[in-house]
Amino acid sequence: MFDIEGLAHRYADHEVLRVPHWRAAPGEHWLLLGDSGSGKTTLLHVLAGILAPTEGEVRLAGQVLRALRGMQLDAFRGRHVGLVPQKLHLLSSLTALDNVRLAQYLAGLPDDAARAMDVLAALGVATMARQRPAELSQGQAQRV
Repeated sequence: MFDIEGLAHRYADHEVLRVPHWRAAPGEHWLLLGDSGSGKTTLLHVLAGILAPTEGEVRLAGQVLRALRGMQLDAFRGRHVGLVPQKLHLLSSLTALDNVRLAQYLAGLPDDAARAMDVLAALGVATMARQRPAELSQGQAQRV
């Protein structure tokens, strides 16, 4: 799933993250715990390719993230990464179903409404497919 070597990240002169080595195989489950400000979100953003590390290398699904740029990185992330952010990024004018279909489009995948409905069903929110984000609970919106 991912392999980290010599990873570090700093904001200005303040180091917030240092991971000498960490490897997670497909199917493994990990729990990330730490105090506020300890680098959990920074680590997830580095793993997702949203943030480039100050030092080290991240290999995700066999791909060295530092080797990808711009749209290549966006397309890779769209196909291989899923994050549930603390602050939601759903478009309020779209339904839950259309927000999922938009994610397909942004990942460069073909529009597949049936697949989008399957995803909503797997997450337990298929009955909310026609609802707009403001009509969803926080938990439902996070799953969408």
